[in-house]
Amino acid sequence: VIVATGFSGSPTPVVQSGPVLTVTGTSGADTMAITFSSATAFSITVNGTTSSYSTQNINQIIVHGLGGADTLTVSDTFNTGVGTWSPQFMQWNTAKYQISADKTQDIAFTGKQNDSATLNGSTGSDQATLTATSVEMANTTLFDNKVTGFGSAQVNAGSPSATASIQDSGGGAVLGTPTQTSLSGTGFSYVAAGFQSVTATAGSSADTVELDYSASFPTATQTGEVMLTNSTGAVIITAIGFSNPQLVNTQNTGGSSGGGVLIVSAPNPPIITTGGGGTTLIGGGTTLIGGGTTIGGGTPLASMPITGATLTLEPSQITFGPVLTSTVVAQPGTSTVLTVH
Repeated sequence: VIVATGFSGSPTPVVQSGPVLTVTGTSGADTMAITFSSATAFSITVNGTTSSYSTQNINQIIVHGLGGADTLTVSDTFNTGVGTWSPQFMQWNTAKYQISADKTQDIAFTGKQNDSATLNGSTGSDQATLTATSVEMANTTLFDNKVTGFGSAQVNAGSPSATASIQDSGGGAVLGTPTQTSLSGTGFSYVAAGFQSVTATAGSSADTVELDYSASFPTATQTGEVMLTNSTGAVIITAIGFSNPQLVNTQNTGGSSGGGVLIVSAPNPPIITTGGGGTTLIGGGTTLIGGGTTIGGGTPLASMPITGATLTLEPSQITFGPVLTSTVVAQPGTSTVLTVH
């Protein structure tokens, strides 16, 4: 176990007692680092002073930051571990050693693909950031926890005011539902759970986004954006810059039970897919369709009833399913209203 604590005024920053190292900081802004150079050899640096150790005789490190704008940096790309982060707190477990840290404002950990992490938020307005290489949860000057190089990580919102930003790149895939949004790619899978506001941004044309509009959560899209909203109309997920986003109903339920509005505007219209088995795409209300949108990709129209919906076609075309391909083309400058019974 390795413990690091704030270092202003501490007489001895690192103390060894048997197989346990305790690092104690001061009330000021301390800088601490735990760096592994192999599976067993590591060093601890506190405010510029470095000492070397081995997991052959040390199995626990405890860090007490003691307040202040402390920074703890950990790097272990040799051992596989599982960790939990909370505001100013970290617990890290491997087969060889453990690290715990408390009262430490900023904690950054660099690991490897087999590592997994859970980052929990506070009751304040936290900001989570997910990229193809890292997951971070922060709140201005209160705390900043970040893991880099992990294969698996989940960040959990601690309050309704918490927000998440997903920055896709290099062909990553974003999957959004009303309860969580994931970013995955080769060698990694990251999840943002419980956030009431998520923004996903494409970094390349190879990036994809799929939004699940099951469970009566209407979906609205605008030019350059796709938005997934909750039952009160509040936006949960906004996807920006993705080519041909996918709108999917993974359950055999209606896309909207309360007359929700599905607005699709050119360019980059989404492909709307239902779960099949008698799924109702829109349960009622008005649907504005534009930009060559395809409804029912993979599901025949006969098994995908659209009940009580008024489809307003903007100057573009709409295609129903791969089996029944009734195509309606609106003339430029006009609109066509199609009522499906």
